[in-house]
Amino acid sequence: MTKSESKKKVNKMFYTYLSKNFPTYSIELEDGGRTLLIPDSDLADDWITFHQSRHTLEIDKRYADKKVQMDYDKMKEYLESVIIPFVNNLLDS
Repeated sequence: MTKSESKKKVNKMFYTYLSKNFPTYSIELEDGGRTLLIPDSDLADDWITFHQSRHTLEIDKRYADKKVQMDYDKMKEYLESVIIPFVNNLLDS
């Protein structure tokens, strides 16, 4: 598996995880390989940003709702402890 293929695999697995575990979030593609994960709430600044090339998540915890912050923590944990190590093992094979 090439690095490009592995990046695509991480992204695909992460989006699959999101759709199954966080169905209330909509996905909005942005420029520069960023994706906004937007919960169905009326509060501004409640989105989570996913960087498709770096495979990182960001949130502004100063303004985001507590539930969105908890969702962010779950997403980040799963991305970093399950998806990325799994794909890295495939890359090393």
